[in-house]
Amino acid sequence: MAAVAMLAPPAAVTSAAGVLSLLEEQDNLLRVAALERLNEVVDQFWHEIADYLNDIETLYEDSSFPGRELAALVASKVFYHLEEYDDALRLALGAGRLFDLSHRSEYVEKIVAVAIDEYVKRRAENFELEIKKKDPVPIDSRLEDVVNRMFERCMEDKAYKQGLGMALECRRLDVMKNFIVQSDDVPGMLEYAQLSAMTLITLKAFRERVLKVLIEIHLSTKDVNYTALSLCHFILNDAGEVAKILKDLLGRSDKEGRLLAYQIGFDVVDNENQHFCNALLSSPQLKLKEPPAPAAAVEVVEGAPADGAEAAPVAGVAEVAEVDEGPAMSDEEKENLTTLRKILSGRASIDLHLEFLYRNNRADLLMLEIMKNSIDGKNSITHNGTVIAHGLMQCGTTSDVFLRKNLEWLAKASNWSKFSATASLGVIHKGHIKESKSILSTYLPQGGPRGSPYSEGGALYAMGLIHANHYDPDTKAYLVEQLHNAQATEVLQHGACLGIGLLCMATADERIYDELTQTLYTDTAVAGEAAAYAIGLVMVGSASEKAISELLAYAHDTQHEKIIRACALALAMMMFRKEEEAEPLISQLP
Repeated sequence: MAAVAMLAPPAAVTSAAGVLSLLEEQDNLLRVAALERLNEVVDQFWHEIADYLNDIETLYEDSSFPGRELAALVASKVFYHLEEYDDALRLALGAGRLFDLSHRSEYVEKIVAVAIDEYVKRRAENFELEIKKKDPVPIDSRLEDVVNRMFERCMEDKAYKQGLGMALECRRLDVMKNFIVQSDDVPGMLEYAQLSAMTLITLKAFRERVLKVLIEIHLSTKDVNYTALSLCHFILNDAGEVAKILKDLLGRSDKEGRLLAYQIGFDVVDNENQHFCNALLSSPQLKLKEPPAPAAAVEVVEGAPADGAEAAPVAGVAEVAEVDEGPAMSDEEKENLTTLRKILSGRASIDLHLEFLYRNNRADLLMLEIMKNSIDGKNSITHNGTVIAHGLMQCGTTSDVFLRKNLEWLAKASNWSKFSATASLGVIHKGHIKESKSILSTYLPQGGPRGSPYSEGGALYAMGLIHANHYDPDTKAYLVEQLHNAQATEVLQHGACLGIGLLCMATADERIYDELTQTLYTDTAVAGEAAAYAIGLVMVGSASEKAISELLAYAHDTQHEKIIRACALALAMMMFRKEEEAEPLISQLP
């Protein structure tokens, strides 16, 4: 019988009342022993322990009590079960190292999540204060210790991506760098960090700091990923560094370096930042070196380069071409650099796109014929809709067979429908910049008696569509001349302004801006609306204080709703990709 009694299981604990009574004892050893036992059973009897929370917190607040950290831990767990997570975190921090992150319990995971959220909030607030050049608010060192221990746990578990994501959220660039450098796959982590920076970080100022750290890591690795490195510099708008990379790759003896430079050039062009591409073409590293001229001759050049032409400055800015005193290039070096310059000018991409679209044009002309024959010829809306549908179907293919076969039907368009019908030629021939004038010669304003102003204005707009985001100084001069000649005709001014805006998109050309503001200030609804849109296109992403202040003031002064609406959209375009930098302007708007 005695043996059977010894083997019997211990009686199940059904209450913590006996242990809780020990908290009322005066002996600290007894109270500490009670807290140790309560810590073991708190998940089961938290509802009973909750009645003694005041007593347990009093023990924690007593600096002379030897088990105050244990008291904090027990109280924290009770508050956790009560779903009072702020109090649970406060007391968990008071528990110090007794709050053990190595225990993967629901309590630990939840409190760590709350701690990280609080830390992220504090770090974000301090980062904003730092941007505003104000003193940051000190963060509780105990909270920082919990987060740092979580980073250590991620490192021990080799959860590098999880740790990197947490470091980005906490704005801890030092920790982010450690996770990348100490990982088993540095190139993979760099790629992951760069993708996270571009897709998850919403604050531009912090994103730029992250990219600068990534650049440091890229340069410290043995096998540099020049494509990713160039993208970082592109996002930071550092054309000089990208030019150095391209020059270095071109100068290598192996074929791979040259091909990589070309690929980076195509990637930059695909991002469609004309201002950046022109800055690359103007950089000293990518200029063609010619033999010294016999005399000190200088030449004023302007605009983007033609195929294989001399380097051009940023569009719209005149520059004196200096003779490079360095050694002349070999034929091979000159050929490679000329090819790269053609890629950066966008001409290579244009030619490839045109060829691809022309060869793979599968537009259903029979369907267009059915649409044309099934609609009422007197209905201008359906007529115009069919013309626009044709333009979209044939965009960039240079195939305008349908329009040429149906010139009589096309001539039924009137007023603004005629404007849109002519402009649709620009959509069809988009990118065919070498032949833009010959394509539109029938519709462009002539020196003699004028034709329909709607057709001529649409042709000027079409020229802008053909050259959209591909600057050409001759075309710019032509469109500016037509704008000057059209002072008495609003429709022509409308088309010329839109054409100029598309041609000079994102160049921030001050002279073009001045030309367009003169048209805007005439305060005519049709011309002023187009001028405002064009200003937005030319200054897109520039955040020009001068342009913003002038447009904002004029939008308040004018009585034309069209101009007010166009000015508002132009202001939005000027702040393109400026993110939080646009907040002051947004707050000024009614």
